[in-house]
Amino acid sequence: MPPHICTRIIFIVLAWLWPFVVTASSLTAPLLTIQPGKLSQAGRPPMTLDRTSLLALPQSSMETGVPWHEGPARFEGPLLSSLMESLGVHGETLVVTGLDGYSIRIALAEAYEMDAMMAHSCNGKFLSIRDLGPLILLYPKGEGFSSQQRMFRTVWQVSHIRVE
Repeated sequence: MPPHICTRIIFIVLAWLWPFVVTASSLTAPLLTIQPGKLSQAGRPPMTLDRTSLLALPQSSMETGVPWHEGPARFEGPLLSSLMESLGVHGETLVVTGLDGYSIRIALAEAYEMDAMMAHSCNGKFLSIRDLGPLILLYPKGEGFSSQQRMFRTVWQVSHIRVE
């Protein structure tokens, strides 16, 4: 067989397999780093979570309107309380930071009470960086915040949480 035909066959096979490779690697790629910061947890190393470990947690969903999505959207992911409790992380305050450097400081009790969610999917599809993912910290609509307060507490492309 001529070399240029072998090369074409290899490229066709690789192009066909590429979506499977990307999907498999995206399940184990690090998505979120959680840095314990309280004195009771001093010396504890940062924890890194991938999609598989997030999917192993109890999942919730919320249907809500967000400015970047036309009409109501259904978001899925673990509640922030489930995430922190599963890791055995305790504190009073969280500093949640996105890939763009935007960060907020939130009271852990408030996040638990308001059922804040670490959303990884929207309408059944995993969030990509282009979709403001892979993780978005969301609060349910109409749960004691004005729309403006709710949006200020929303963090897109969450990559790091520091516990204080």
